Amino acid sequence: MLAEAQPVFTKEIERFAYQNKLDEDMGLIGLHVSDSLLFHIVDCKTPKASWDKLDSLFGKINEFRALQLEEELSSLVPDEHASVEDYLTKFRALVAQLKGCGKTKSDKECIFLILSKLKGPYQVFSSAFYSTMDALGSEFKMPSFELFCERLTREQSKLTQLDALFGSNNKALVAQNTKTKHKTRYK
Repeated sequence: MLAEAQPVFTKEIERFAYQNKLDEDMGLIGLHVSDSLLFHIVDCKTPKASWDKLDSLFGKINEFRALQLEEELSSLVPDEHASVEDYLTKFRALVAQLKGCGKTKSDKECIFLILSKLKGPYQVFSSAFYSTMDALGSEFKMPSFELFCERLTREQSKLTQLDALFGSNNKALVAQNTKTKHKTRYK
């Protein structure tokens, strides 16, 4: 209730209720401001005046924080996390913090930022995404960010299963093939 103009009341009880609401609003604002900063709003008569004063003092901090978060988001790398889920959790947290600073990232921006960071076995996932997008052209429908994350998590599960099934056997086959090559080479 950040009204500036004083409404006209027909009954005394309405004026009293309105004044009570203003006092509650001022109290809520005061509760969320540290004691060392209350002097900035002590002379404000309305909640709107208090809010405007705080915004004029601290609004720029949000812009600086948003720049820091943007940098952290762009430098976030999946390889530095134990799993894709951990990476996506951190990514979502940074996007939510950015939104709190007044900067929103579209689903498309988030998806392309993640795709640009995928390496190793996830390049197949990234390549398939771009190939599908190119093949369908204007018919391509960008998935929601949540659906994209679900698919990427599913890809991690597939890769983990493949690694469990073929990982140790593959290494054994590679070692076996190198031994066979050496034997045939020296005959």
